[in-house]
Amino acid sequence: MKKLFFAAIPMTAALLAGVPAANAAEQIPADPDFSVATIDPEFSMVSARRLIIQNFIYEAEAAAGHKLFWVTYSEPNYAVIYQAQTFDPETDNDAFQSLITVLHDNGFPQVGAVAPALLAEQPAN
Repeated sequence: MKKLFFAAIPMTAALLAGVPAANAAEQIPADPDFSVATIDPEFSMVSARRLIIQNFIYEAEAAAGHKLFWVTYSEPNYAVIYQAQTFDPETDNDAFQSLITVLHDNGFPQVGAVAPALLAEQPAN
């Protein structure tokens, strides 16, 4: 297995050390055990889709002013939405439905949901 070598890191280090940019590329070691990293397109696409979903959740929670939900992923196309204790079905349902749409649009057609645990208070005597 080859070690990954990111060419930008030594160039940045060389620039910080005062080596001119034209000479920075020459400072990269010619080691056969190193190769330029390639990114798996499938991994990148999944990561990008999850970032889109996280961004939607962040914006929805900022608009609501409280924690709404979080998402876990299992298998390639299955997501589970966990509603937070502060989730209010009456006011937050539109955000919940929009999250389901965002999940579907980003490659997660199978979506499960877990409601928050019910909290019961003992009546005061």
